Amino acid sequence: MDTHPKYHEVASVCNQHPQRARALFQAYLDLKYGQRLDVTGTPVLSGIDFPAVLVPGSHGLKPQVFVPVYADEKLDMKILSTIPLSAQLILETDVSTHLAIVEDDSTIAYYKIGSDLHNPLE
Repeated sequence: MDTHPKYHEVASVCNQHPQRARALFQAYLDLKYGQRLDVTGTPVLSGIDFPAVLVPGSHGLKPQVFVPVYADEKLDMKILSTIPLSAQLILETDVSTHLAIVEDDSTIAYYKIGSDLHNPLE
């Protein structure tokens, strides 16, 4: 992974959070280069110490925060309920928060989270 030509863009956060590095890097690559979103940073969510991918709001849309997690990772309700609150603290404004669930084969499923969990296309 660290030999990938784009790795340097997220290396500092990946080095600080090696257990989450693969999920973060996969989501970052997909959002920035696959979906061509304007990714502006990879902040760390306070309170749960999860790295995230930040996409600023544009054209009337809220800023988006994507939190990469592994598909086989066990997340309890406390963490899931903390993610949207921690995401809002990054920009001190209302944001659209998403889980980026990364599979071993690099497939990523995105789910919008708030008071419940649902597909972001809804």
